[in-house]
Amino acid sequence: MRLYWDLAWRLSGILISVSSRPCLSFARGTPDMVQLLVDYYGILVFLRSLNEQLGSNFSVNGIQAAVFAVVALSLNSDAFMSETIRSAMLSVGAGQLEACYSVNMTTRQALFRVVLPQAFTVALPPLGNSLISLLIVVALIYWVCCIVLEYLFGC
Repeated sequence: MRLYWDLAWRLSGILISVSSRPCLSFARGTPDMVQLLVDYYGILVFLRSLNEQLGSNFSVNGIQAAVFAVVALSLNSDAFMSETIRSAMLSVGAGQLEACYSVNMTTRQALFRVVLPQAFTVALPPLGNSLISLLIVVALIYWVCCIVLEYLFGC
């Protein structure tokens, strides 16, 4: 029975890894404005088709555009930050882990006492850059919203 659970655990990890690669590639390879438009119109179409298939009457017209902007920015920044953290953890040398194992540390202890502190110092500057680019994108969204409001209401 343990073999089946172990096999299921490993396969689920493989499926999650394989399914997340195209999403990360899309989020890192397209401009922020394209992602905003795809999320805004794509999620609306997806929810409407889901309503038709399930026969529910969930109103998708009441969802504010700010929700879609938050979703799009979250997915975009998560894609870049996951790559930053992955590369920071890979930057810690294999000799560090071997040294931890030689002094009889468990993998968890080695991760929290040696690998993560060193990876944090490597990842901090790129994460700061991600924060700055996120502020720039929020300013872009605000600018687009002001233009749309000016067009709609003639302010």
